[in-house]
Amino acid sequence: MEVAVLSIVLYVIAAVLILLHTYRINPKLFILTSAVVLLGSFSSYFSHPEKVRALFFLAMVFSFLGDLFMKRILRITQHRIIDGIGSFGIAHILYIIGVSTLYRVNWLTSSALAISLSVPLFFLIIYDRNQMILSKAAFVYMVMIALFFATSILWLLTSPGLPPLVLAMGVVLFMVSDAMIGYRQFRKDSEIMERLISLTYIFGQVLIQLSVMI
Repeated sequence: MEVAVLSIVLYVIAAVLILLHTYRINPKLFILTSAVVLLGSFSSYFSHPEKVRALFFLAMVFSFLGDLFMKRILRITQHRIIDGIGSFGIAHILYIIGVSTLYRVNWLTSSALAISLSVPLFFLIIYDRNQMILSKAAFVYMVMIALFFATSILWLLTSPGLPPLVLAMGVVLFMVSDAMIGYRQFRKDSEIMERLISLTYIFGQVLIQLSVMI
C-alpha cells in the first residue's frame, strides 16, 4: 500500500513539474518529469508485480528512451523523429499487449478502427511528398497508436468502468500530443505547441499508468 501511495505522489510531482515546464520551456525539466513518471510506473509494478503492470512499466521505459531521442540526448540516426518513432512504437506495442491481458480483444474490429482513423489523419497531418521516408515511418507509427486507442476504447465500450475510462482518456491525450508533433514536423510550427505537446503527453502517460492501479 505504501509503495502504491508513492506512485501517486510521484505522479502528482510529475504533474507539478510539467506545469512548471509549460510556464518556462526547459528540456532538462521535461526529461526529469518523464523520469518521475517512469519511477511512478516502477513503484506501481513493485507494489503489485502483475503482468499488465510489468508491460506498462516496460512501455514507459521505451517512452522515456523516446523522450531522450526526441530531445537528442540519445541518438541512433540523424533524425530525432525516426529514433523517437522506433522507441515509442515499441512502447505502444507493449501497451497494446498489456491491454490485451485486461479483456478479450477483438483484433479485427480494433484493426479496422485503427486503419479508419490512421488513413485520413495521415493525409490531413503527415503526408508530405518532400519527406516521403519520414511520412511512411510516421504512418506506421500512427497505425500503432491508433490500435492502442482502438483497444482501449473497445475495452471501455465492452466493460464500462473507471479503469478503461482513465485509460481511454490517457490514450486520447497521447494521440493529441503525437498529432501536434506531426503537425509541427510536416505542416507548421508554433511556440505554443511545444507547451501543449509536453502537457498532453505527460498527463496522458500518467493517466495510462493510473488505469492499472485503480
